[in-house]
Amino acid sequence: RHYEEALSFELAEKYYVKAGHPQDAVDMYTRNNLWEAAHVIAISYMSKSDITMLYVEQARKMEAAGRLKEAEKLYLTVNEHDLAINMYKKARQFDNMMRLVATFHKDLLQETHRHLGQQMEGEGALKQ
Repeated sequence: RHYEEALSFELAEKYYVKAGHPQDAVDMYTRNNLWEAAHVIAISYMSKSDITMLYVEQARKMEAAGRLKEAEKLYLTVNEHDLAINMYKKARQFDNMMRLVATFHKDLLQETHRHLGQQMEGEGALKQ
């Protein structure tokens, strides 16, 4: 903890791992929004399902705080593309939603455009 509080994260990580507590290192990095470092430790010491659960939980917190780009990055890191797409849909950021659909669901692109057009028409939001 001393090294963590002194912001010596690499040293803190070393001692957490040496002591057999890699989860503490992951938690330290996530508390400090150092996701790349957290991911390196996590993939070495955690199950895939635990990593996914951790990232989705953190992404939802970021989403709730309006930090959508950061949430997207976390969702995509653990291959939860549909959660990222749905996040943008709920936030009505349709350009970002369509960008992800085009990247991860090319086969659904036309159908999604049509559905979005119908939704907008139903809401009276189409430009004249």
